[in-house]
Amino acid sequence: EPMVLLLARCLVGMGTGALVSFAVLLVESLPTARRGRRVCFTSLAFALSAVETGLISPSIVASLGWRGASLAAAVPAFVLAIATGLLPESIHWLAVRGEEDQVVDLVMAATAEREAFERRVAWHHLERTRSLRADAAQASVAHRAGEAGGTLTGEA
Repeated sequence: EPMVLLLARCLVGMGTGALVSFAVLLVESLPTARRGRRVCFTSLAFALSAVETGLISPSIVASLGWRGASLAAAVPAFVLAIATGLLPESIHWLAVRGEEDQVVDLVMAATAEREAFERRVAWHHLERTRSLRADAAQASVAHRAGEAGGTLTGEA
């Protein structure tokens, strides 16, 4: 039945194409502090799923036939369709639709999150600087003690 095969291949193709759209929507909705890690994880998941599909598809075809394999491959498209509906609207889309209140809320939330992230980075930098200074001071004391012929532990 060539028409069934054609329909099944179209469903699989739509699911594969939806992956790219989903990835773009996902990246757009993520906070900038987490964006890189999540994009890498998503890309890794795509690659691993391609390998997994190649490994398990022979057993699916053997047990369910090509129709079952095509149906199994189309399932992620349906999952992504549902998941895409759960993602928040983008700021651009809301602005185009005239949803100014939501745009302001999202921008304010993003600004607050960025400021909190910058405070965490500054605090980490301050703590790291203090630690390095303490290590340098300790090394200097140990070096002076070594030059004086002793050590910090009192050994000769």
